[in-house]
Amino acid sequence: MDFSFDAQYDIPISLQTPFMDSERRSAPSSIANFFKGNALFFLILVISVCASMSLAYYLNTLPQPADTLVFPESISENDTALLNAAMSNFLTNSGDALDAEKPLPEDFTEKLSVLFSEPVAYSNYTVKSGENLTNIAKKFGLQNIGSIISVNSITNVRKLRSGQKLIIPSMDGIMHKITKQDTLSSISAKYNVSIENLVDVNNLDSEEIFPGETIFISGAKMSQQDLKKALGEVWSFPLPRASFQRISSPYGWRRDPFTGARSFHTGIDLVARQGTPIRAALDGRVVVAGWSNVYGNYVILDHGNGYQTLYAHMVRYSVRKGQYVSQDAQIGQVGNTGYSTGAHLHFTVYKHGKLVNPSGLIPKVR
Repeated sequence: MDFSFDAQYDIPISLQTPFMDSERRSAPSSIANFFKGNALFFLILVISVCASMSLAYYLNTLPQPADTLVFPESISENDTALLNAAMSNFLTNSGDALDAEKPLPEDFTEKLSVLFSEPVAYSNYTVKSGENLTNIAKKFGLQNIGSIISVNSITNVRKLRSGQKLIIPSMDGIMHKITKQDTLSSISAKYNVSIENLVDVNNLDSEEIFPGETIFISGAKMSQQDLKKALGEVWSFPLPRASFQRISSPYGWRRDPFTGARSFHTGIDLVARQGTPIRAALDGRVVVAGWSNVYGNYVILDHGNGYQTLYAHMVRYSVRKGQYVSQDAQIGQVGNTGYSTGAHLHFTVYKHGKLVNPSGLIPKVR
């Protein structure tokens, strides 16, 4: 028996059947016929594969979509520049194409702080000997002493003393006390700050606010009037307005009321009924409270900024030497003592020992 093997069927030739032999003879023609009948199918298949490969290659060359977040372990310098440029473009809304060579704009940090505001923080500070609000503000990086004045409700900076406790804000701004009519929207409009800034800076949980509470207004400043008053630069009229009658003698050269000789009047004479309260024009310390043949009962106050004021012809004074008095505090009563022709207050102002016209400092009178 022949046990040689057929290479196609891998079985002995002697065991092959006639059917298998006929199939072997007809196989090449069958395969050819199959390819000939399906040529269109194979053409479409080849074209589809090529198109798919081309599309995949094209998609790989496209940039990542804007809403796709990628967190690589490292990032190249060029990618960092592109990211910075993208953030700059977002903040400025310029719409310009990204350019890795362009640096961030100078106001980048400022614009970023508008979007994200840090909450204000407060530090406790004890005033040291020789310090003032100006150098304390500089020590904490503040540009405006009004920030410290407002947060601490300081009515007069001259009262600042060594050992005094202060609260220092981490940024410039002022405190605002909320009223019944206030809303975050109205406060935002008043100080020209965003509601988001008010919420962020004060670390508010919501936009709901309550009367009597205070909030910090970042970047806001005290009014010039309030700041001058706190600095002791806003003078008070030394008599009650309702009791004041007239100025009988202004500052400067005049005829002496007793002798008629030309003489220099060192202050202004304010006429009022005897007994009318006399008030301190500024905060200050009493350096003189006594009697003079010229001034009668008189008081001199030192205001600590080079200014001194004199109040003369009192019927009586109500302060003592060394006493500290607040602005508008009563220091005596109008009288007619000393070198005087009638009930009035003689009011004199000195600055660094030199006479100053009081009319240019105190509020205007009728």
